[in-house]
Amino acid sequence: MSSIWGKRDLLDEFNGDFLQWLRAFYYVAQNGSISRAALKMNRSQSSVSYSLQCLERELNVLLFNRRNNLLEITPQGVQLLEWAVSVFDLLGELRENLACPQGQFVGSIGIAGSMTILSQERFSRLVMDFMAQHPKLQIAMKACPPHEALESVEYGIADFALLALARKPEKFLAVRLGTEPFILVTPKKHTYVIDKLPTREQLAALPFITYMDDDGTEVHTPFLAEEKLEGLTGRTVLKVNQYDLVLKYIVLGAGCAIMDMLSLKMLPGYAAKTRYYPLRHYIDDLEYFMVSRRNKTMSPAATALASKIKSMFQQKS
Repeated sequence: MSSIWGKRDLLDEFNGDFLQWLRAFYYVAQNGSISRAALKMNRSQSSVSYSLQCLERELNVLLFNRRNNLLEITPQGVQLLEWAVSVFDLLGELRENLACPQGQFVGSIGIAGSMTILSQERFSRLVMDFMAQHPKLQIAMKACPPHEALESVEYGIADFALLALARKPEKFLAVRLGTEPFILVTPKKHTYVIDKLPTREQLAALPFITYMDDDGTEVHTPFLAEEKLEGLTGRTVLKVNQYDLVLKYIVLGAGCAIMDMLSLKMLPGYAAKTRYYPLRHYIDDLEYFMVSRRNKTMSPAATALASKIKSMFQQKS
């Protein structure tokens, strides 16, 4: 009987170690060095290096340029990395699909995202209920800055990310979950001159506590481009690197801050000790997204949990 594929009756044979070579390449590309990849994989550096050499020979392509002990991925390596992530996703999905008896999910789900979402009580309850329904399922959750969360999605470490973003990321599939307004947060009792709708002059006269990014950059909020705040803020009196510290010093009377409403709701103990003023007349609302990779089907477990999270956000808080 002739093959429906024409001349190609059999799949080309691959070396039995091909997937292990590909796995070593993935870890080297992700970590930027053979030594760090070896540490992650619990293998020797020579073993990882040998896997790379075998893979390059098998594919007849250069995957990294090696300069002064530094590895720089080549354009062909970038293409292979995207393909490798898809291959491992497919293999994981195959294993999980075949091992799901009668609607019981197994395997793992990776979620990255903003602390403002991951720490919400309603989100925690949803995850706990989902885990109770599927006791063989493991969920890995990582709170991190937006750029790190997007990288986790790109490399297949996270199935999806839940993020507050200044703009919709075009490279990914992004579903908007909702919006939150930006607000001015002040001590509960203060002597500042502030109208119900603060004026530019009033805002510019206030002392501000600002958020300090990982690289030491001072920002009023990591979710809003600073140029959008031009003329809306006064002098900085204190810089800290965590929102709970921002709110702690607001309560102590050190100054005011600009943040989104969800960040304030995240810490209800501070919300009761502060006041807030709307800024919608100056600043557009912050958008929250569920972000996943384009052209990649999530596992049944991840799809089911993602659907429940979307429904949660569609409901009124």
